[in-house]
Amino acid sequence: MFQVLIPPPGAVQLASSGRTKVEIFAVGDHVLGMQCYPEFSQDVMMDIIHTIFDGFEPRYKKSLSLSKSLRRK
Repeated sequence: MFQVLIPPPGAVQLASSGRTKVEIFAVGDHVLGMQCYPEFSQDVMMDIIHTIFDGFEPRYKKSLSLSKSLRRK
């Protein structure tokens, strides 16, 4: 089993559990690492993806694009 045992340099640990010391961590406003199996519906996951994508600065959005399957309908 592979897992992050200590947060990466510059990361802030956001969550832990009895089984995983470093469950969720963030690096600045651009990286969110999760070592869990969230049980979200597709609608909830799509809202999370769009919220994160919509929060990117315009200069970063220019170099990114959501795949056709992830675009809003």
